[in-house]
Amino acid sequence: DNKNYRLAVRYYYLYILQLMSEKELIDWQLQKTNHDYEAEIKTPDIKKAFTKITRLYDYVWYGDFGIDGAQYQKAENLFSTL
Repeated sequence: DNKNYRLAVRYYYLYILQLMSEKELIDWQLQKTNHDYEAEIKTPDIKKAFTKITRLYDYVWYGDFGIDGAQYQKAENLFSTL
């Protein structure tokens, strides 16, 4: 509602990590990096999609770049596809 798309991307990414852990695609550990998780994924299509959303997440969250509604819709599509 408040159009905080940056935070929405963060929550979506964390949700994906949770789902992947539940499906035993990754072994979630607090000390692991996003790239550690990427290395654990064995299925090429899932790994490629995860790499793409990780890059997006890093750019938006750690790069502190803004994201508008249209950009968020594209990001949301990538997350939901994965």
